[in-house]
Amino acid sequence: YFYVKPYYDFVKSSGKTGSAFAKGILNAASCGCDHVIAPTPGSTATVQTYDAAGKTGTICIEGGTRVALQIKNILGTPSNPVLIVNCGGKVFINSTYSYGVNITNSKYFVIDGSLGSDEYGIKIDNNDISQGLHLSGRTSHFTIRRVEILRAGFAGIMAKSDPYCTNTVTRQNFSMDSILIENNWIHDTKAGEGMYIGYTFPTK
Repeated sequence: YFYVKPYYDFVKSSGKTGSAFAKGILNAASCGCDHVIAPTPGSTATVQTYDAAGKTGTICIEGGTRVALQIKNILGTPSNPVLIVNCGGKVFINSTYSYGVNITNSKYFVIDGSLGSDEYGIKIDNNDISQGLHLSGRTSHFTIRRVEILRAGFAGIMAKSDPYCTNTVTRQNFSMDSILIENNWIHDTKAGEGMYIGYTFPTK
């Protein structure tokens, strides 16, 4: 079973505590960031895409509003997963797309909204369109923690990889394994379900 020590324990043991954390006044140094996803000039109007290939350690999503965020090619290890955290205030995804946050082709990572003064430092509003947090494209071995997801049109969290004719996502070639989803707040889902985990059409 895949389990990652909660990031707030990691921060405490690293000595990264104090009034800045209590007040939510954080920056790249106080968050322990190795990489930062900062809002771009167009991130309130179009999807912001971040390629995490080759990135290790801690990736911080800088606080602020975005319309949608896609992160691809995360590759941690079982003993050193990539940590993805909020930093410098609440991360607010005010989506007008089929997803709020999309994670694809990724393995061994933790998304944790524990930093700062908010109980849920990452908030995804899908505005009744489709998915809040979408994990797909052979994504596996992950933890999702302290994320608020509201008004998903179908599923608050959609975690599955659909098989296609290329045969790369079949029972023989891929299994989504070792996931932990805890201490999140999923509410006001419109027409589907809070969490849709795994592919459910065995005829394909």
